[in-house]
Amino acid sequence: MSLRKKIIVSFFISAFIVALLAVFVYVNFVSIRNEMRFLEVADSIRNRALQLRRHEKNFFLFKENAEEESDATRDYIGQLYDVTEEARSRKPDRTAALEELIARYEGQFTVVETGLSRVSQQLGELEAESSAYEAAMPLVEATVRDKPAVVATFLQEQLSLADDHPLIVQLKQLDADIGLLRNTGEEIVVISNEFDRDARSNAENGIRQSQVAILVFVPLFLAIGLGTLLFISTGVVRRLKMLTASVEEIGEHFVHGAAPVRGAGGHMDEVDILVEKTRIMNDQLIDWEQELEDKNLELIRSQKLAAIGTLASGVAHELNNPLNNINISAQVLKKQMSATASRKEMETLDDIIGQTLRVRGIVGDLLEFAREREPQLRETDLVSLVGSAYDQASRTMDTDGIDFAVDCEGEVRLSA
Repeated sequence: MSLRKKIIVSFFISAFIVALLAVFVYVNFVSIRNEMRFLEVADSIRNRALQLRRHEKNFFLFKENAEEESDATRDYIGQLYDVTEEARSRKPDRTAALEELIARYEGQFTVVETGLSRVSQQLGELEAESSAYEAAMPLVEATVRDKPAVVATFLQEQLSLADDHPLIVQLKQLDADIGLLRNTGEEIVVISNEFDRDARSNAENGIRQSQVAILVFVPLFLAIGLGTLLFISTGVVRRLKMLTASVEEIGEHFVHGAAPVRGAGGHMDEVDILVEKTRIMNDQLIDWEQELEDKNLELIRSQKLAAIGTLASGVAHELNNPLNNINISAQVLKKQMSATASRKEMETLDDIIGQTLRVRGIVGDLLEFAREREPQLRETDLVSLVGSAYDQASRTMDTDGIDFAVDCEGEVRLSA
């Protein structure tokens, strides 16, 4: 397997493990979030059921607030309907049972309200018919909404009302209806508590499972990922060490035609190929080294001579004709001005002729050098050379304020 594939596989495995752990954490988070939402719904159902029972109790105990408590009871019945809709997807069977109880409770509450209205009407008629009821009226009105059966027994004993008296029959029926209403309300509270208990249990289980899974899977994922990275990186480092050793051997010229090193399975990766190629190059470089040393001087000389020959040829063609014209013109001018020119002017013409001949000599030397002849050194008087340079400079610039003198004993000659 090539190094590129090894590195890709290593990163792919590591990324896969990280992605798997991230997916697991996300799924677990979503699960816990759903359980917490269901817990909120269950808690809302339980709270509304308890509020429903509280207003139901107040409805029976406080006649002066009966209308407000009735409205509050019906409002909480509607809220229970709304909240149970949110729980339908999680607990369909239990939600259906709760909705059935709520509907039954609503119907029973309507029956109780109707029964209380009839009892109140019949008590008013009894008050008009019997003066004996007037003394017991405060006690009856305070008790009839909460305990109609007790009121029925009291009226039978105090007013000698028969068992089949419409008021007695209505009071007993009202007591039975109130009992059914309270039983239904209690069942609603029981189911709401079951909702809350199940939701809390599910949330706790989800958190517990998440803790256990993290404690188990995170170390497992780390072990697998780190083991894979260590295995692959160790193989890569080992191959690179082999390459380093091979390069060091090449630097010392110790590798000569060794057999190629192959990886596991007999397959060559990039390092194997590089090692073998460098060994082949080492053998070739050793053979070429001496050959290059032999040809180096020849190549440099050939390049230099070719460049100088080209330059000399061009310079000769470009300078010889102008130099001849300058030389001839200076000689003609010197001959024509010999009678009238000053000494300095004649010296200038002589210098022009001399410098022209000197340049022609330089061009000739270049041509001689381009012909690969050995250089011929000749002695040159350094004092006269300096004097000539000053004379030439004095013709092109103002040297009136300069005192020029060469303090030298005898001639100074150099081979140049």
